[in-house]
Amino acid sequence: MSLNRYTATCKPKCHQKFWTNTTLQCLLIIDFVVSYASYTEWFLTRFVYEQTQNGWRLVGRENRTLATRLMGALVVIIFEMINIIFIFFTFRAIRRQKKKYHRKMGQEMSFVILTAINCPVNLLEAFYDLSFLFNFESPIIAWIQSQFDVYFFIMMTMNAYSILILSRALQLEILMRWKCLKYKPRVTSNNKPSNALFTVQ
Repeated sequence: MSLNRYTATCKPKCHQKFWTNTTLQCLLIIDFVVSYASYTEWFLTRFVYEQTQNGWRLVGRENRTLATRLMGALVVIIFEMINIIFIFFTFRAIRRQKKKYHRKMGQEMSFVILTAINCPVNLLEAFYDLSFLFNFESPIIAWIQSQFDVYFFIMMTMNAYSILILSRALQLEILMRWKCLKYKPRVTSNNKPSNALFTVQ
């Protein structure tokens, strides 16, 4: 997403040439392969349970997975650092275009902001994984752990927010329902004297 916004804003001439179906499929394959390869050990390590009077209780993993935590954290940190660089240049390009051409770029800015929100969320999870390697305990780590539900909610709803930004019809419907916009239907005609056709948009 960061790369897409960067090329659209900073490299518009090569944006359409770069974002072809082939390029997109290759990037998606790389994304999935790197993600699953980094966490292969977690998929293969079994969980251990013990039976108690109240039922089964999760003890933990069969083996420690410190190497996977390190690999996953490093991959996330590297990716997010690259994202931050792309986001910085994209923000700067959008601000320059707004000043130069005096036009609104709310949609472009909103997309970049949504992408930027993911960066600290993923970095916090990476720092939490690294804390296991160094047995580092602090109130900050405890707070990061307690916010897992918030991270999960943000990641799962990010696509929904992007759809809201893209769909002008959905925006108008929401504004009309909340009476924030007095939307007057526009009447258009094909200017035929007879058998005139009128449509309400």
